[in-house]
Amino acid sequence: MRVQQVRKPGFYPDGGGLYLQVTQGADEDVVNRSWLFRYAIPDASKPRKRYERWMGLGPVGTVNLVDARAAALEARQLRRSGIDPIEHRKAARAAQALADANAKTFDQCSDEFIATNSSGWKNEKHRDQWTSTLKTYASPIFGTLPVAAVDTAWS
Repeated sequence: MRVQQVRKPGFYPDGGGLYLQVTQGADEDVVNRSWLFRYAIPDASKPRKRYERWMGLGPVGTVNLVDARAAALEARQLRRSGIDPIEHRKAARAAQALADANAKTFDQCSDEFIATNSSGWKNEKHRDQWTSTLKTYASPIFGTLPVAAVDTAWS
């Protein structure tokens, strides 16, 4: 099967839980193709029951067949270890978001704080006081440090 030639909407198995999903776009000339990994996990509320999950692996234009097969293999290995691949991916994304947030500098976080909270302050002068105080006293000392490195310990 040549992936780019499939135009009829449906699911086309490649093996090992990997599927090519073909859908019709809003325009009749547009066909969307993406890779899915299908697997089953136990239903905790009903013994001996399993429910099916579909994990998106990406569009064909971004993820080629070789990469889709590798991603499906990785997902199968997670399942064999008793790990739900979708929940594993969610946890990895959350950890990355936390790491990205911790990588922000103190100056970036102080600017975000002022932008977020200034609407609740009494007037423009109050916002200017916050900005001035942070820029004058905090920024020269630890403004460029990652926010995760800033603590309250006195040395």
